[in-house]
Amino acid sequence: MSTIKDNHKVITCKTSTTFAYMVGGITSFASSFFMSKFPKGYFKKLFIIDSFNSTNMRNEDFYEQSTPYISIQPVFEVGNTFTEMQPYWQTTNYWIFRNKIKNYTPVLKDKESGINIYAVPSRVKVNFNISIKLPTVMSAYESMHYITQNFETTGYNYINDIKLQTEIPPSYIKIIAKTLKLDVNNKEDKDKLNEFLLSHSYSGIQEIINMSTGRPSHMYNLNSNILVNYPDTATFEKNNEGAVVKDTVVKYSFSMETWIPSNYIMEVPDSNMIIDEEEDNLVDEKGNYKFNLIFKKDYIEHELDGKHLLVKKSYIPDVNVEYDLLEFEPIISEEVISVLKKLKEYNKNISNVMKAIVYINGRELSESLYDVDWDNYTLKTFHPLSNKTYTILLYGNLPILNQASDYIQNGVERKIAHMRF
Repeated sequence: MSTIKDNHKVITCKTSTTFAYMVGGITSFASSFFMSKFPKGYFKKLFIIDSFNSTNMRNEDFYEQSTPYISIQPVFEVGNTFTEMQPYWQTTNYWIFRNKIKNYTPVLKDKESGINIYAVPSRVKVNFNISIKLPTVMSAYESMHYITQNFETTGYNYINDIKLQTEIPPSYIKIIAKTLKLDVNNKEDKDKLNEFLLSHSYSGIQEIINMSTGRPSHMYNLNSNILVNYPDTATFEKNNEGAVVKDTVVKYSFSMETWIPSNYIMEVPDSNMIIDEEEDNLVDEKGNYKFNLIFKKDYIEHELDGKHLLVKKSYIPDVNVEYDLLEFEPIISEEVISVLKKLKEYNKNISNVMKAIVYINGRELSESLYDVDWDNYTLKTFHPLSNKTYTILLYGNLPILNQASDYIQNGVERKIAHMRF
């Protein structure tokens, strides 16, 4: 785990949240919200049509239901979340956790134990495509009337104080229990743990039984405001059977936009409390990706051994080879390259000025598995692994580089020979 400040002994770790709860929560709320604008019992059936569903209905099953019935298809537009940034987690400034209370949403705080949890907010927009099947044209007009009366075309409005359930990563619960010296298999200790989670969280962390797995999950009720937009008017289509109208389908769409937690940050006072999850095993036995992970490195050090980070570059090496060769001169600025060449002319040891480190999937790679050639600006990665993202970090001693650059620009580069480092 990464240490933000050694003197404070604050250890941070991050893990992504389970997106499935947000999918279900927002879709369920949107369905209830839309159907509540119609008379009670108006719809005979509700179908959620989505690629998230595990089974697909046959067409004949769909069209033989009693009318009127409604089908809702959610289309998610998710930006800047863990699914998009996953390969670059270890190389972005986004994960330098500064001003946490200002930048992130507090979830749990306990001054006595030093345990803190924050949520990393992400904006999500969901478009809902509505289809309402009705028996006659007149009933279609009636349905469109309900929509026109309740939803202002091109209008916006907020729905405030909505609670959406999101799961606290199970690994965090284990860390909290370990920090508090509680045995989750002991009923009395488990009751103490649940009491701690409920009393120290802002909106209450409660243990429930996950109906899909039958296992306990700890859920957090996220307070949220939802922005609703009604971009267009309702339309309808007739399905004829010969000269007779068989049925009609009313089409409508609206969108909901809100903040959800894409990741969680946890602070504990002792790195020994961190439970080391299996980092390399990103898929389960069925080949599905798992997102409840803890990574040992939360962010890249921007200053290391007196040198500043100049370049960070992710790459995927060739596999099934003895070593992968990466030429990194093109990713270094021309000014730095020109200074390094002058330092070489005066027989200066570049390794005293520059330093290279390689990361693999968010953790530092052993120096025995790569070699840096500063004469040719190449990196050899020995026995590279498949399906892994490697990242090269290049650090430089800025005072030395700037001093040498000044000598070159002022026409006194011979002074480089007298520089000592």
